[in-house]
Amino acid sequence: MLTTKKDRKYLWLLVAPALIIILVAQAYPLMYSLVVSFREWALATSDVPLGFTLDNYAKALTNPNFLYSCKISLQFMVRTIIIELVCGFSLAYLFIGSSKIIKLCRTVVLIPMSIASVVCGNMWRIFFDTNTGMVNLMLSAVGIQGPNWLGDPNWAMTAAIISSIWQYVSFSFLIYTASMTSIPDDLIEAAKIDGATRLGIIRKIFIPMTMPATLLILIFRIIDSFFVFDQIYTLTFGGPGTSTQVVSMYIYNQGLKYYNISYASACAWVVMILAFFICGLLLQFKKRVENSF
Repeated sequence: MLTTKKDRKYLWLLVAPALIIILVAQAYPLMYSLVVSFREWALATSDVPLGFTLDNYAKALTNPNFLYSCKISLQFMVRTIIIELVCGFSLAYLFIGSSKIIKLCRTVVLIPMSIASVVCGNMWRIFFDTNTGMVNLMLSAVGIQGPNWLGDPNWAMTAAIISSIWQYVSFSFLIYTASMTSIPDDLIEAAKIDGATRLGIIRKIFIPMTMPATLLILIFRIIDSFFVFDQIYTLTFGGPGTSTQVVSMYIYNQGLKYYNISYASACAWVVMILAFFICGLLLQFKKRVENSF
């Protein structure tokens, strides 16, 4: 524990290099993008920002294409997170224990999380190939005609959701595993003695006791899902059409494809404010849940 001013100064000295890197690499670009969002700047017409304006935010909040991409991102976020929570919780409960087989299974479940999102997107792009992909070959083996996963707007989002769940369910599994292993064994044994069923133990003990973990997963995954880009880009390129054009891809196109720098910055800040507002509400709820224990 740091008890003296000298100890605190020594701590600040140790973290100073990391703080400087963060300020240079993250804080400065963020603040610069905020300034640019209130200026008129399109690289096609000018190489420097022009006068002050609020039109970028007004355009962002009324542009149907931007609102549509936000809707796509919300759909992607809700579907992936719900399934990840259920699967992560189920796997963590299934692999409770300390045997060698269980430890091996835990390691296998965590492997997808170590794969880069770009690699994951390209890998699933091969898997979802209509003619030679592993998914359709497996479906045809049981007599099911596989769809055109990446070429059909009705199936492209499903393909993106499946690839995201495959990669990030291990994150939910990891957090739930840490939370479940901290539940006292005496509490579970007492419930069994009182005649509680396995389902009752899950409903009355495991779900309430892992609620802080659930909220923590929600916070991290909401931020990740809102700003997902590389996996969607390598898997579907936002298509077909705009069926999988999440908001980060819309911002990317506006800023780096059409060179509307100020408008893209305004869109990014709108999304960032929305994401942090949701996460702020979850943090407050998380504190209340933790204080209730």
